[in-house]
Amino acid sequence: MKSKCLKIFLVMIYIFINQLYAFDVETISNTKVVSVADGDTITVTKNDKVYKVRLLGIQAPEVFTTPIWPYGLEAKKFLNELIYNKYVDIKYVKDNKMDKYNRILGIVYLKNQNINLTMIQHGYAFVYIIGKTSKIPNIEEYINEENKAIASNINIWSDDAYKIITPKDATQNIGKYKIIDAHVYGMSVTPKGYWLYLGGNKGNDSLSIRISHKSISENNIKIDDYKNKNIRIRGYIDRYSTDFSPFVNFNSKNCIEIQ
Repeated sequence: MKSKCLKIFLVMIYIFINQLYAFDVETISNTKVVSVADGDTITVTKNDKVYKVRLLGIQAPEVFTTPIWPYGLEAKKFLNELIYNKYVDIKYVKDNKMDKYNRILGIVYLKNQNINLTMIQHGYAFVYIIGKTSKIPNIEEYINEENKAIASNINIWSDDAYKIITPKDATQNIGKYKIIDAHVYGMSVTPKGYWLYLGGNKGNDSLSIRISHKSISENNIKIDDYKNKNIRIRGYIDRYSTDFSPFVNFNSKNCIEIQ
């Protein structure tokens, strides 16, 4: 009897954990790709309905800016050759379906091929974890494949515009989404949350990560896990004013890798 109760208890724990961390994913199947705007945005149709889709979890170089980002046209061409005029499935997280531009935040599948992941693997996009786009199924695989692309120095990773920076480069990259390799040399706590200090000493050559108490709770983070560790962080670099060091806002525990 005790053994049976223990088994039931363990099953209940398993179900709870899976419900807590699983994504509720739905699919729009068999849609036709009718246009490719750039390396991360497409338009598909099905039954006379038109859907704009923003590929979830990635950022390809922009083509609608002046100047165009390096590798913007190459990324668009690569995606166009992969899926234009073909039929694809669009998977999306049910409670995170649309962005502010009324585009579906989707994972595009050509048969069994994850196109979002393919763009990462070929060095035509980088992992993008920010705001609503931080809800990404299998994000660990995206990060692993991005690290392989970086190590291979292919396409965008061969261009200085996308190079991984260190804290001393942060001041020159305010307002940009960057990948930063750094060492956590200190931390502090405030009524609003924690600060992790990266780089050398506090000052213009250092960088901080701001993590709210809410984020700590929601992401089940043990803040001491980062103490004195080498990390890789992805995010937008911000600054209150020139009197303060730059900082990165924490969005998801997936935006920080312990190296």
